[in-house]
Order: sequence, then structure tokens, then C-alpha cells
Amino acid sequence: MRKRLPFFACALVLLLSLQGYSQLAPERLAWNNLGKENWNKTEMQVKKALRKDSLNLGAIYTYAWFYFTAANPKFNIDSASLLAHKAQQHFSSFTKKDKEKNLRFPFDSLGLQKLRTYIDSTAFNRAKQLNSVEAYSYFINNYASSSQLSRAIELQEEVAFLDALKENTYQSFQAYINTYPQSSRAEEASKRYEKLLFESKTKDQKLNSYVHFLEEYPQTPFKKLVEQQIFEMSTASGEVKALQEFLKINPSSAYAKQARDFLYYFLKDQPFQLKTLLTDSLANVLALEGQTWIPFWKNGTYSFLDMKGGEHLSNLTDSLDADILCDGFIGDILLTKNKLWSRAGFLLAENVADFEDIGFGFLLVDYASGGTKIIHKSGLICLDEEAKLVGHHFLFSKNDGASLYTLTGRKLLSGNWSEVISFGDVIAFKDSQGFKLVSAANLGLHANAQPILYTNYFDEVKSIDEKYIWVKKGDQTGLLDLNLQFVLPLTQQHIEKAGNTILIKSNKQIKTFAKGKAGEPYDDLQLTESWMLGKHLGQYHLTSRSNNKSTTMDSAYLLSFAAIGYRNDSTFVFVNTSRHYFSGLLEVTLLKNANVSYVMVSDQNNKIVVNENGEKLFSVQADNLECVSADYFTYQKRDKRILINKKGLIVPLPDFDAFGSATTLGIPVLANKKFGLINRKNDRIIKPTYNRNLNAYNDKLIVAYKNDAYGFIGWDDKPIGKFEYDEIQYWNDSVALVKHNFSWRFLDLSSFNFRLGKISEFVSFKNASEEHFLIYKQDNFYGVLSNRRGVILEPTYTSIENLGNSEQPFYMTDKYVEEAEIHIVIYYNQTGKQVRRQIYEEDEFEYILCK
Repeated sequence: MRKRLPFFACALVLLLSLQGYSQLAPERLAWNNLGKENWNKTEMQVKKALRKDSLNLGAIYTYAWFYFTAANPKFNIDSASLLAHKAQQHFSSFTKKDKEKNLRFPFDSLGLQKLRTYIDSTAFNRAKQLNSVEAYSYFINNYASSSQLSRAIELQEEVAFLDALKENTYQSFQAYINTYPQSSRAEEASKRYEKLLFESKTKDQKLNSYVHFLEEYPQTPFKKLVEQQIFEMSTASGEVKALQEFLKINPSSAYAKQARDFLYYFLKDQPFQLKTLLTDSLANVLALEGQTWIPFWKNGTYSFLDMKGGEHLSNLTDSLDADILCDGFIGDILLTKNKLWSRAGFLLAENVADFEDIGFGFLLVDYASGGTKIIHKSGLICLDEEAKLVGHHFLFSKNDGASLYTLTGRKLLSGNWSEVISFGDVIAFKDSQGFKLVSAANLGLHANAQPILYTNYFDEVKSIDEKYIWVKKGDQTGLLDLNLQFVLPLTQQHIEKAGNTILIKSNKQIKTFAKGKAGEPYDDLQLTESWMLGKHLGQYHLTSRSNNKSTTMDSAYLLSFAAIGYRNDSTFVFVNTSRHYFSGLLEVTLLKNANVSYVMVSDQNNKIVVNENGEKLFSVQADNLECVSADYFTYQKRDKRILINKKGLIVPLPDFDAFGSATTLGIPVLANKKFGLINRKNDRIIKPTYNRNLNAYNDKLIVAYKNDAYGFIGWDDKPIGKFEYDEIQYWNDSVALVKHNFSWRFLDLSSFNFRLGKISEFVSFKNASEEHFLIYKQDNFYGVLSNRRGVILEPTYTSIENLGNSEQPFYMTDKYVEEAEIHIVIYYNQTGKQVRRQIYEEDEFEYILCK
């Protein structure tokens, strides 16, 4: 305040110089006493003047200085401010005459403004000294016209921010943002608020906290991090159902794609479930899989061609392995020039030395610079170390100790395990004490800080089928279900799988185990695919495994697809759902050859034959009935071999020694070192008079050999055409491929004239529907033929290769133009449609050749 006294002193001198002008008024006396620091008289005289005239400007002005004088015990900045403001307001409303009158008092508008300025500055300094939100708030509210107002606001915001920092809670920053939304610190406060809010609401790092946080604050800047936590924790078990549930609840999550990518590779063999997952990108991956792509050379690099002429992985590399050049690109991952590419053209990794597909969409990638990573085929880097896949649930690493990770690389736990094994959705940990089991679902919950519920230790564990786990402790064994509950308690018993049935052997008894329950005890038990036969207390219990119907026999045995029983001097033959009854205790045996089996019931000389469907075919008087094929049987009668069909009818046949392997059309027969043939459709017989085996070409023609050459005969054993061929191969029913005079020709079987020209060499193949293809050479040029479509490619090419397979041929043809030293390479699909044409110089052509 002392810096303001010179002005006050000057004003006092001016007042004293005017004393002779008139008798002093109370306000002038007050001003005089103020200069003398006579505080009581000053205040008394000011109040006297104001009682007389409440608008006495001199009195108000003096009163303002009274409160603004630092030595005054009643010094009060706020009172001084109110009075100075009042004086300024009154002065501004005065007329010119009033202002001139008041000029006799030591102030004018400039003086009043200066007073206000001094008071505001002092009040501002007071607020700065207190340096609190309240102090600045008081100044802002009471000194709104001060030139320091904006600075006071800035300082108030800064102090409030520092206060929020000291408290450092999301509530403190939320309050700051609400109170000071325009502050320069608002953005920083907002960031701190969001971070502290996130940390506070999710401090327990539990799944529910993250879920509730995202529900309550969907616009949080930590949304992706929260979504990541939700994804990793809710799918930590690696179970299909966990991933499906995540997608159902979080369809728009940033990690929904990764969930779909995982599921795609889990469910590739289950099209119905896969269908619901397919986005456009996954549908594209699925569409590309399994195709063979052919490499071609263009502008100094390789690209790939699909069977429809589409171009893929364009200009990817300038070198390819020999197996890809020879067989095409068949897989879904390509390693070239130390880069790992997906079939969809996504670069998965660089600087790669080698990789291994470890299943379910995961790759073990070794880097040329050292180190190994687990990478998913979708591009996700799952783990920065070597690991093996445990089922499709977890990653097990022995890098610096044994650790188990989720598929996303989140560490679940560590231990001293030598091995971690998957039994479906059950995981076994092996250490020095043995094996302990836990469900994958429970392990997944450990990511959410839930305890792990291990079983007790076992000495041995193995999966006995998809529903149960066999365990052994000491000399006791038992069965656990997939919930790790005992369905067969540990005891001294032997548990084994016979076909699709679990057997329990203990105390010299055998039981079956199915649907979580053990069956009746038997002293002995036999099983086939169709029947179960148990013996107990001298009786045999026969059960059909198709309908679970049972019957009791005095004795019984199983015979391939049949069950044979005896009761009350009667014989029963059970086949499929049929039951055949025979009087007497008869012998029942299996009658079979390499391709078919029948049941044969022997009643003395009478043989009854039953097929696999339970149908009784025929009965015949025979000593030694044999099965020749599915539809022919033979037996000996009076030193003569008799042939009968499956209706039991005799097929007239001269003496024969043996039968050959049946084909669709016929059965070869041999007699006296000569060959004949039986027509399987109508029992017609070609007598055994030929030196080589007869081969039925079609319903009408038979390939036969005589006079040192091949030709055709009919089923009437009469020649059709000449016997003049070195070899005959089937082409179709109307044309045969024959070798004649050292060349191959197509023979028209209606006119027995040759078609096309001579073929010097060929390569043949056929597909599953028995369509035959021929890449053949004629007059030094190559073409392609089909036995159903005819000419696919005319013989005009220097070479032809099938770069596809027998089911989907894809032809690369080459026309070499010697004059220009160029190769015109044209690619054709299986129908002969051109899909690409490329011209290569001689040195370029080398790049696409299989070496």
C-alpha cells in the first residue's frame, strides 16, 4: 500500500490549499484527518457527510481511501472496492456542472479509475498470495471488471488442476472438467480422467469388470484394450463353444474377426457350423483352398494361374522351389525368398528360414536371424517363442521353463511339467509325480483369476474314446468322463476298447460299459459289429447291436455278420433282423471268397445259403459247396464240378479246373489249360478253348487271343473282325484303342476301321467317373482326347503336360517356333478352353519347366 501514498499526499496538499476558499465541509475534514491517520474522526466525519447526502461523492471517495489505507486498523480491500465502484458509478452519472463542482475535490474520472485499478491489483495480489481455488473464485466473482480477471481465471484453473492432480482420482478430474470445460488443461484432465476411470473400474482385472465397464462407458478411449481383455479372457479355454459365445455376445467387437479366424480353422471339416461364420474374407479363403495354382513367368517374376485363368500372388518372387514348379502351389502357405505368404496374398512374416504347420491354423516359424514365433494363418503373432499346440486350446512352451499360454499368447501358468497333453477338452499335465487332469474350460477361467481344479495324480492316463479317459493309479484303473468325474471308480479291473464297445474285466467276469453304465456281468463275452454274445451261468445271451433285442440260447457263437444259436435241439441263424430256424443241431459255417461272404447251413448233404441281408438264397445237395463270386457257386458231384448261380440254378459248363477273378461283366474259367468266360448277366458261357484269359470288353464284345494276336469275339464265341492286334485297351463302347504294326490306333467297333492317324506314344489317365483321357503324340505333335468328349486339343503342339490332376486336368501346351526361337505357351482347362497365352524367349522358358 505504501506505493499509493504519494498520490494520497498530493491530494491532501491540494485540499489544504483550498481551505481558504470556504469553510471546510465534513468530507473535506474527513480527508484532512485521513491524511493525519486520525482514523476515528475520519470515519465519523464521512458518515456525517453521508447522512446529510448519501450521494456525497467526496465522502464516498474519502471512505474508499479510508478502507484502502494499509495503516488503518479497519483496512478492508473489499469495502474499499465497493465504495470506489459506487463513486465511479455516481461520477459517471453527473452533469457537466456537477463534475466541475466536484473537481474542487481532489479527483476526477481518471483518479477514480486509478483508485479502482490500485484496489483490483491489491485484491489480485491477495488472491495470488492465497493461491487457492476459493481465493481466485472470490476475486473473479467480486472483481469482474478487473484487468486481471482473465489471468485470475487462468490461475484458478491451474490451481484447480494441481488440486485434482494431488487427489489423482477420476472423480477429481471429472469435477475439474465439469467446472472448467474451457480450460487449457481440459484435454489433459480428460485423458487423466479416462485413464483413472478405466483403472479404477477394472482394478480387479476380472472379466465382469471389463464387461460392465464397456457397457457403462461405450465411448471410452480404452475401448479396444477393454475389448482385447474381454476377448482374451472369455476365450482363454480355446474351446469352440467359448469362441462362439464370444461372437454371439460381441458381434461388433474389434476382436470378432480374430474369433472367426480361429473358429474357421477349428471347424473347417464341419461345413454346417462353418457356414454361419463366413464373412466375405473367410469365404474367399475357403474358396481358394484346395485349388492347384500353376506358376508362370512374366516380366522377371512369378505369378500364379488358377484353373479358370485367374491370376494370383502376382509378381511375388523371382524364384520357386522345384516341387511347386512341378506340382503347382497346392497348400495354403507359400515360403519364397524368406517371406511367408498366405494363399490370399497376405504377408505373414519376413526373414523366414523355415516353417511348420502345427495344425488348426497355427504355424511354427523359424527366422533366419534366429528365434521362433507362433503365427496364426490370419496374421496374428500369437507367441514370440517356440511352442507346441495342445489340442486346439493352448500353447505349451519349454522356453526358460515350462509355461502354458492361451492361443492369443496370454500366459496362464508355469510349472515343472515335462509334457502337456490334450484329450479333447481335457488337459493332462505330467510332472515327476505323474499326471493330473483339468478341463480346458477351468484352465480358461484361470485367466479370470479363478482357481484351477486339478484332479489327483495318476500314474497313467489315456483317451479310451471321445467320451471317457482311462486312468491308472498303482494296480487300479478307472474311467473319468469329460467333466473329470469317475464313471468307473478306481479298482483292480482291466478296461479295454473292443471295436466301439468298452469292456470291463474283473473277478473273472466281463461287463460292457455304455451310456455311463456297466452292463450285466458275463463269464465270457464276444463282440462283432452286429452282435454281442455273453455267457453266464451256462446260458448264452445274444444281443443285436442294431436294435438291442436279446434272446437266450443253450449255446451260441458269432460268425462274421451272423450269430448262430442252439436251443432245444434246434439251430437258429440270425442275420441282420432275420432269424432262420432249422430243426436239429446243424453245422453252420462261412462260405466266402475274396470279395463276398455267405452263411452256409449244412443239414447232412443239403446246403442252405443265406446272404448278408438275411435272405435265404437257395439250398442244394452238395458235399463241398464253394463260392466262386458274388453270384456263382460250385460243388463236386460224382467227380464233376457243377456251377450254380445265386438262385441255385445249374449253369451248363464243361469240365473246368479253376475260376479267375470276377469282373463286372464276366468270370474267367480255366479247363485243361484253356480259358473261357461266363457272362454274369445271363449265364452264357464261352467254352474254355483259348490260350489266354478272355476279357469282356462290353456287353457284346470280348477280347480274345488266338493265332498269336488279339481280336474280338461275341458272346456266341464267333469272331468279329480280324485277330491282328498286338494289344487292345478299352476306350469306350464304340471305339477301342489297339496296337497295330507297332503303332496305336483307334478302332471303330462298328465298322472295324481305324479312326484318326497313327499314335506313336501316349499317356493315359482316368477320373473317378471313369472318363479316360489320352495325351498322345501323332506326327511329332501332341494332342488330348477324352473317351466321352472326343478331341479336346488337336495334335498341333510341341509338348503337352497335365499340370492339374486326373479329376481336374489343366493342360500346359507349348508351340516352339524355331525360326524365332520362342515358345508360345497356352494353358487350357479340362474342357479345352484357353485360359491364358504367354510367349517366352528360350531363356525365359526355362523358368517354368519342372526340373
